[in-house]
Amino acid sequence: MQVKAKTLADVERALKKYEQVVEEAPLAPSSKRTYTLHAQHFVRWLRADFEPGAGQGQSRE
Repeated sequence: MQVKAKTLADVERALKKYEQVVEEAPLAPSSKRTYTLHAQHFVRWLRADFEPGAGQGQSRE
């Protein structure tokens, strides 16, 4: 996905804040990992650095 550099920078700053909020939340460690990992995947997808399903043995056609 293509997004403007400024927009991506704003999203990356928001991700860092989100990660802090999740870390401070009363959640199980595995839940915290899940919350942050999925958010990180979304930001990587915006950067064209992540493709859902890639590496999972699924063909991307």
